[in-house]
Amino acid sequence: MRSTPPILLSLTLVLSGCADLPDVSSTVSPAAQASGYPELIPLAPLLATLPPAETPNDMPQAALPAPSAPVDLDTRRQALQSRADALREAAL
Repeated sequence: MRSTPPILLSLTLVLSGCADLPDVSSTVSPAAQASGYPELIPLAPLLATLPPAETPNDMPQAALPAPSAPVDLDTRRQALQSRADALREAAL
């Protein structure tokens, strides 16, 4: 029974060698084969034209969302504990 995997592997490799694959070079048109590669341009001049990225420190204070959660850790812990208790009691 242990010789079955090597036999199957050998059979698979032998049969895959008999596959009739299409000629890949015939799918490219003669015009595409005659054309050259596109010209590569440097990336640094393109990046220099971009505006600088905004950081959260550059944003006005009004654009930042106001914190809705309590700041006090004990209050937050109690709120999370009550949510956990409610989930434990809920029927799933």
